[in-house]
Amino acid sequence: MSTHLGDLLDTARRQRLVGRHRELASFDDAVSGRSPRRLLFLYGPGGIGKTTLLREFRARARAAASALPPIRTGSCTLNNCST
Repeated sequence: MSTHLGDLLDTARRQRLVGRHRELASFDDAVSGRSPRRLLFLYGPGGIGKTTLLREFRARARAAASALPPIRTGSCTLNNCST
């Protein structure tokens, strides 16, 4: 068990992640090469858990020791995206 505060907080956050089985499976398949997808979009209104889900993706990628391309962030509307 880790004694670093950041690790303890990450573990606590991961234990509270619920209802994202489909998104986690898509990410796992993309990282492992089981899916032809190499680009995943994560979007939605504020407060639905996008940041928490991204943190879980990061933890899973680190656990798998996968080299991932850089992650770009920004905001999009129906006709416009910005970074």
